[in-house]
Amino acid sequence: MDGQDIEELENPFVMIFMYFYVLQLILRPQDFSPMFLGWPVAWMTVFPGFFLGLLLHGEVLRKRLPQFYLLPFFLGVIFISTVFNAGPMEFYPPTAIFMKRMLVFYMVVFLIDSEQKLRGVLCLFMMLAGLLGLHAVLQLTTGKGFGDIGPLMQYSPPRAVWCGEWDGSNSFGVIFLLAIPICLEFLFSRSAPVHRVVAGLSLPFAAMGIYYVDSRGDTLALIACLLLYLVMRFFRKKLVLATIAVCVLTGAVLPSRMAQMDTSESSARQRSWVWEQGIDLLRDNPLLGVGPGRFVMHTESGLIAHSNYVNAFSETGLLGFFGLMAILWLTFKGLFAVMAGRDAGTGGCRFRDILPLILSYRGGGAGQEPDLARALFCSFTGFCVATLFIVLMNDLFFFLLGLCAALFIVSRPAGDDAALRFTLEDLKIVSVLMAGIIFVYWLVAVYEII
Repeated sequence: MDGQDIEELENPFVMIFMYFYVLQLILRPQDFSPMFLGWPVAWMTVFPGFFLGLLLHGEVLRKRLPQFYLLPFFLGVIFISTVFNAGPMEFYPPTAIFMKRMLVFYMVVFLIDSEQKLRGVLCLFMMLAGLLGLHAVLQLTTGKGFGDIGPLMQYSPPRAVWCGEWDGSNSFGVIFLLAIPICLEFLFSRSAPVHRVVAGLSLPFAAMGIYYVDSRGDTLALIACLLLYLVMRFFRKKLVLATIAVCVLTGAVLPSRMAQMDTSESSARQRSWVWEQGIDLLRDNPLLGVGPGRFVMHTESGLIAHSNYVNAFSETGLLGFFGLMAILWLTFKGLFAVMAGRDAGTGGCRFRDILPLILSYRGGGAGQEPDLARALFCSFTGFCVATLFIVLMNDLFFFLLGLCAALFIVSRPAGDDAALRFTLEDLKIVSVLMAGIIFVYWLVAVYEII
C-alpha cells in the first residue's frame, strides 16, 4: 500500500471506528437496545480500529513511551497473579478483559494523530455526556429516562443511573466529571463554532447530571478539578473572584449526600471496613495479591474494594500496584511536559517543577485556541480523585489514558520523547506515591482519622 492509498484510506474513514467506539462506550446500546443486545459491540470496534491504526500509524511505537511497555507489564502481572492464585485454567477471563482494554489505549494512540482529530473525539464525548445529563434530569423529574430506565429508588432522594458499566451512580457520575473541564475549555476559548455550541449545551446538563447522581466522591473530585482549572486559567486577581463565585454556587447546590461526610456514616464506614480488609490482603499476599477479580472472595464483607488503588494492591499485589501507579504518574508527566513546552515561563517537567508550573501556568485563554493539555489534566486529576472511592478500571480509564498519550505525541516535535523516559527519579516518585497511598488508606481504615 503506497502513500497515496493510505492517504485516501485516512480520509474520511480512519476515525469511524473511534467514533463508533466512543458511542458504544458511553451510550451502551448493547445493554438496552434490542437491535444490539448480545452483540460484542466493543470488540467489533476495538479490533478493526486497532489494526487499522497499527497499519496506518504503527510508527508511533517508535516513540517508546513508557506506557507502551508498562501496560504489557501490567498485563503480565495479571496473568501471573491469576495463574498463581486460581490455577492455569482460569487465566483467560481476566487476561482477555485487560487485553481488550489495553487495545483501547493503543487504538486511541494510533488513530488520533493530530490535535484536530483529538478535538473531534472530545467534542463527541462532550455531546454524549450532555445527552446522558439530560437522561439524568428526566429520570429524577419524570421517573424514567432514556430506554425507560428509572433511577435508584432505594436512596432518598433517588439517584440517577444508566445501564451496563454505568449501572452504578458513582461510576455513572465519572462521565460528567470528565466532561465538565473539557466543556469549560472549549466554551471559553476560540474554538470552532460547533465545538462551542456543543460545549455550551452540554455543560449545564453535565453539571445537572453530576448533581442528580448524588455521589460524594464524584462531587469532591469535581470540586478539586474545578479549583485546579481556575488556578491554571485565571490570573490572581480574577482567580480570587472566580473561586469565591464557584464556592458560593457549589455550596448552594451540593448534592444531599454531601451533608454526611464522616466515617461514622454507614456507607463511609462500610468503605473503611472494606479498605481495612484490602490492606490485610496486601499484608498476606504482598507480591501478587489474591488474583484479579477475587477481592470479594477473600473478604468478610463480600463487597468490591470501593477504590481503584485498594483493588489494585489487594488483587495484584505490589507488582500490579507499581504498574498502575507508574502508568498514572507517566500520564501526568506527559501532560506536564506538554504544558511546560507551551509556557515560556517554565522549564522542564521534573517533579519539583510541577507546583510552580500549575501556579504560574497561563495556557490558552479567551480568544485563543483550546488548551487540551489543561482540560485533560484537570479531567484526569478528577478521575484519580474519584477513584479513591470507587473501582473504575474499565474501558473509560484506558480510553482516557490513550487521549492523554495521544496529546503528548501530537504536541511534541518529531523525535522528542525524552520527557517521558522512565528515569530513576520516576522510580523514586512512583515508590513514594505507592507508600503514601497505602499509608493514607491504613490511617483512614484502621484509625478512622477522617
